[in-house]
Amino acid sequence: MWTYVDVLTQLASEDVLHGWLAEQGLAAELQHLECEDAIASAVVRAVQALENAQTRERIIAGLQRGAQLAHPLGRDAMFEAAAIHGDVFLALVACKSDLHRSFWLYVCHRAIFDQACAAEYLDANVARAQQHDLGCKVVPRRDAAALQALCAEVGAFYRQQFGCGDRCVAQLFERSNNVFVLTLHVKDLPSLLLEFDGDAVRQRIGHPSIHIVLEYAPRTGATRSLVRGGAKFHQMLVNAFARHLLACEVDAQRVLRPRFDLSPLRDGFRVPRAIEDGFAVVQVKSLSLISPNGTLKLECSATAASGRRCVTELLKDIWCEDHPLTDGWRITAADIALYYPPEPGRSRMRQVCLEITDRGRVNLHKFEASLQRQLESYLIDMGILRPEQTFEALSLPTGMPEHTVEPGP
Repeated sequence: MWTYVDVLTQLASEDVLHGWLAEQGLAAELQHLECEDAIASAVVRAVQALENAQTRERIIAGLQRGAQLAHPLGRDAMFEAAAIHGDVFLALVACKSDLHRSFWLYVCHRAIFDQACAAEYLDANVARAQQHDLGCKVVPRRDAAALQALCAEVGAFYRQQFGCGDRCVAQLFERSNNVFVLTLHVKDLPSLLLEFDGDAVRQRIGHPSIHIVLEYAPRTGATRSLVRGGAKFHQMLVNAFARHLLACEVDAQRVLRPRFDLSPLRDGFRVPRAIEDGFAVVQVKSLSLISPNGTLKLECSATAASGRRCVTELLKDIWCEDHPLTDGWRITAADIALYYPPEPGRSRMRQVCLEITDRGRVNLHKFEASLQRQLESYLIDMGILRPEQTFEALSLPTGMPEHTVEPGP
């Protein structure tokens, strides 16, 4: 996580930062300083020395917010959101770092920044999302009347459930891969917040936001949703979305994750192409095994003393031929470590750890898109994944009904 000091320090010589600080009421004459370190120190001191507490806190909050997308997943979201805006896309390419890109987009194109934040939030939490097949494939309505009707139904549901939801704000935008993302903020029940007001600690009444996100692919008629609560909250959301934005009544069917067969890992992670792609070492680092009768679970992990040997090899060395991997035990989870060669002048190898379970959970969402596809291809080579079970297919399930429902008036 970047702090406001990091932002001021890293972007001290950038015009976008100085322009934004000037707009916030901080008039600091720093241009005459030629040493970048001196500029950075001067900017930090200027912000921290502000006598007006409200101005200082507003600036610090803005700096923190502007750094929200300064990481690999955020970078992907920024470029995706800017894909249809050629000038913005080229400006992002010209930025010097992810932090520079994030803050520049926040200052210069707030609407695109907010869209990127919504997409990044969904991608970062995709493991918690529920997927549904709506059975209809239409482009959603984006007019104010449809969004207001959707907000009214969602708000009414929360008033019935919790007595909140007096206000609901919705935004619908299209991602660059022809997928629509709906974000909703529902007004939660009031709560007493203990906060500093100047030098004093006071209680004030605040209204937290219930954050809801839904992604819809007209190509497949599939959705994935992030909302607090159980299945009925997801069902309410997808039904209301279809009713008001797709103009059709649906019987949304939840799409369950496909189970994975991890038995190919009994002989290790045998993917020669991984070495060709630049990895120096590939290691099955840990396995979770369950006995044939299901009464005993065994966790096996390779220690640092193993010399990055696969845990499958270690099991064979210790138990010889009579070991759990040949005795009917089932693999329920595995951690696979892939190591890049050390950088010049260093001995430490950078590690990528792929976590996968037989229940269909895999942590591919934590990696950049290019690395996701690369790791998916290795799992396909191993026979653990089928091509139709790749990350994109899991996000946008295939095999949906081929009928199309025309939108209403």
